[in-house]
Amino acid sequence: MSLYSRRFRDEFHSTLTWSITLGLSGLAIMLFGLFLKNSDVTKSFSEIFKRMPSIMHNMFGTDQLNNFSSYYLLGMAFNTIAPLLLLVFSSLVILGLYTREAGQGNLEFLFSLPIGRLKLIGGRILVFLTSLGILQLCFCLGLAIGTLLIGDHPDVAAMIWAAANLFLLSFCLGGLAFLLSLAANDYSRGILLVLGVLLGLFVLNLGLGDNKSFLAYLNPYHYFDTSKIFTEGSVPWLNYLGFALSGLALWAGGIRIYVRKQV
Repeated sequence: MSLYSRRFRDEFHSTLTWSITLGLSGLAIMLFGLFLKNSDVTKSFSEIFKRMPSIMHNMFGTDQLNNFSSYYLLGMAFNTIAPLLLLVFSSLVILGLYTREAGQGNLEFLFSLPIGRLKLIGGRILVFLTSLGILQLCFCLGLAIGTLLIGDHPDVAAMIWAAANLFLLSFCLGGLAFLLSLAANDYSRGILLVLGVLLGLFVLNLGLGDNKSFLAYLNPYHYFDTSKIFTEGSVPWLNYLGFALSGLALWAGGIRIYVRKQV
């Protein structure tokens, strides 16, 4: 526990900065609703929105905005804004688990400590998951405050289910990022590799949308759609299970490689 506490203190300022960023982002997204609540603006925006490419419809999780609803903004917040911000955060933090230490020549010192490698990396991963939860809590608080400011009542239950979906997606992608980072001993190359793959998957999903191609089925983002939680009230239990199991497999594979790494 002392290892976890020390690591959390080291990452505290970074976590605080990202928490404020996500909280303000959630608030700003919902305050955009004050602009859209004007009926004339909504009608004009709806006409423009219909003519936009499908990638924009995928960002909102719908292809029509006939009447303003905070659910559309919540869908965009969880479908697009939060995953993109958490993608960058996760990549930077996970690169610090191995790649940054390898690039700075600290691995030999770390591995010589009287602490098992499994305990060492386990504590760091636990700090990452804790920070991930804190960031999502701040994002949800920003969305809830913004929803109240525009005169609506936040659907707390739906937000909790959407946040759980996003957390499990980030858990799964975090495992993938960790596996990729183990292939890079240079930090700059690690950033290009991890961010390139994760951002590529994110953009590819927006471009493909509901396309049933082989590439779409291989993309974790293909199984992530929180807009239906808000608009239809349906909870994607199978997707939750899929993200959890695949995330566990990816993290387990990465940890196994990390523990056996030769310095």
